[in-house]
Amino acid sequence: MEENQLREVVVTRSDDRSYGLTVSGESPVMVQDVKDGGPASQAGVLVGDCIIKVNGVLVSQSNHKDVVQIIKSSSSVRLTVSSAGAEAATAAAIASAGSPTAEGSGVGGGLSASSSVLLRHHNKDKQHNKITAPLPVNNQLQTQLDVNRHKMLSKMLDTQLKIKESIHFELQKAPSKSLAKSLEKERETSNRQIATIQAQLTAMKEIDASQGGGSNTSE
Repeated sequence: MEENQLREVVVTRSDDRSYGLTVSGESPVMVQDVKDGGPASQAGVLVGDCIIKVNGVLVSQSNHKDVVQIIKSSSSVRLTVSSAGAEAATAAAIASAGSPTAEGSGVGGGLSASSSVLLRHHNKDKQHNKITAPLPVNNQLQTQLDVNRHKMLSKMLDTQLKIKESIHFELQKAPSKSLAKSLEKERETSNRQIATIQAQLTAMKEIDASQGGGSNTSE
């Protein structure tokens, strides 16, 4: 099944710009947001993808900080990722289309578990040509990745729901016009991320059901 495959993408940047993606969590690190039209997007990286290798180095059990440092250490990275699945990727693309690169959202500093990975698109056509065919994935590894992804998505959803509740509380305090505008923008971003995460969780349940209940992804 296509969702159970790894694939490799090559993302290139110039020194003063960004890769155009945000990652969060650990073991494995997951792509939280992809800037529309940015280097990562052009290379085929999708929201919800789990990063398995960076430049051939296995990072599926590495922490968030280490993975970010490896990615930022060079102007071009080869990522081996586990696909989020067609349904989740489509929903994520719709939810994030046209929005700026996320650096975490929320009142008072946002999500502490996410960070923007800096860098830029160098040659769009060249990047497209560097995308390789999907690689076969070990079933046991895929099962563990699915379990980890489900847990991470559940935590991300819980965080976003708390952020939304916090924003609602702040808006009830009758803030200044400028602050209210900022809070409304935060709420819109949070609503988009909630919709994206819920779509990904639903897609995972549908895949699991089609496989006869496969693995237990509950905490």
